[in-house]
Amino acid sequence: MRIALFITCFNDMMFPRTGQAVTELLERLGHTVEFPQGQTCCGQMHFNTGYRPETLPMVSRFAEVFAGYDAVVTPSGSCAGMVRDHHRVVAAQFGDRELVGAVEQVVSTVYELSELLVDVLGLTDVGARFPHRVTYHPTCHSLRMLRVGDRPLRLLRAVKDIDLLELPDAESCCGFGGTFALKNADVSNAMLADKMRHVLDTGARVPVRGRQLLPDAHRRRPVPAAYRRRHSAPGRDPGLHGRRRTMGGADNVVWLGTPASPEAARTALADTRLRANLRRATGTIRDKRLAATAELDDWEELRETAAALKRRTLRHLDQHLLRLEETVTVAGGTVHWASNAAEANAIVTRLVQATGESEVVKVKSMATQEIGLNEALAEAGIRIVIADEWAPPCRTL
Repeated sequence: MRIALFITCFNDMMFPRTGQAVTELLERLGHTVEFPQGQTCCGQMHFNTGYRPETLPMVSRFAEVFAGYDAVVTPSGSCAGMVRDHHRVVAAQFGDRELVGAVEQVVSTVYELSELLVDVLGLTDVGARFPHRVTYHPTCHSLRMLRVGDRPLRLLRAVKDIDLLELPDAESCCGFGGTFALKNADVSNAMLADKMRHVLDTGARVPVRGRQLLPDAHRRRPVPAAYRRRHSAPGRDPGLHGRRRTMGGADNVVWLGTPASPEAARTALADTRLRANLRRATGTIRDKRLAATAELDDWEELRETAAALKRRTLRHLDQHLLRLEETVTVAGGTVHWASNAAEANAIVTRLVQATGESEVVKVKSMATQEIGLNEALAEAGIRIVIADEWAPPCRTL
C-alpha cells in the first residue's frame, strides 16, 4: 500500500520519534510510507474552542495534501477523530460542494494506527518484542470517538515477552483534554493523580497510551503550583513558557525542575480530599448522564439537533449580540464593547474606579481568567475577592 503519514503537530513538536517508529514499522511490513511536506494542523484546537469558521482553511488543506493515497495513518486517536468526524461538519457548514466531495473522499481513508494494522492490514502480531511490565491506558477519543475497542490491546498481547497488566478504572480520563489541561490545570492534575495512582498500583514500568508513554506526555503539561514553588529559584517562578528544556536522548524531553512522573504522582496523591471530590463529581455526572440517555431511544438524534441549534446560534451571534444591546439599552442598562482583552480589562477597571472603591467581589469566570482580568485589576491597585471567599462589605462585580 501507498500510505501517507499524518504525524500531527503535537507529535511533530514533542514526540518526533513516534513518526519515525510508525514509518519503520510499516516499511518493515512491506508498505510505502510518504510524509507529505505540506501537512499542517488538523484544526482540532480551533474547532473545539469555538473557532469553527477558522478551521476551514486547515480542513481544505488536509483534503488537498492527503488526496490520492491508499490510506492515511496517524498515531493519534484525537486527530483521527477530528478528521473523520468533524472535517465533514466544517466542510458542509462553511465550504462549498467541491470541498465537501474532496473531504468525503479523503476522510474515508484516514485511520488511527491500531485500526490500520488490525482492520486494514489484518495484523495483530507485527513481530515486536518488549520484555517489560506494561499497562495500557485507552485515551478518551480512541474510546468514545473512534471506538477502537480492544485493537490496541490485541496488538500488545501479541508482543513477545511482554508482561501486560490490567489498569484499574482504565476508561477514566487522564485529565489532559487538550486546552482543558491549560485552562483547568488544578482539576487536570487531580485527574492525572488518580490515573497515576492506578498506574503505580499495577507495578508496571511502562504505561502505554495511544501514541506515547503517559509520563512523557504529562511532563509537558502545566506543572502544579506546589511543584513549581518547590523546584523554582527563591522568589522566581519562570512559568510554563519560561522553562528551558533539555534533551536527555531522542525520546527523553523533560521540563527542568519537574519531578519524574512516579514521584509527582505520589506527591499529588496526598491531596485525598480533592481526589475524592473529583471522583464523586465525575462519577455522579457520568452515572446521571447514562441513566438519562437510557430513557430515550433517540437521544443521539436529540443531541445532534441541539448541536445544530448551537451552530446556527453561533453563525448569527453578531445579530444576537446587537439585539441584546438594544434590549439592555431599552431597559436602562449600558453595554460596553471591547475588541480585545486589553480593552475589556480597561473598561472593567474604569468602572470599578468610578465607584471610588478599592475592593471588588468577583465571581469565578473562565472568560475573565482567559483575558487576565484579575491581574489587570491588581495592577490598578484594586483588591479582588473571589465570591466563595467574600466577607462583606465590598462591591460585587
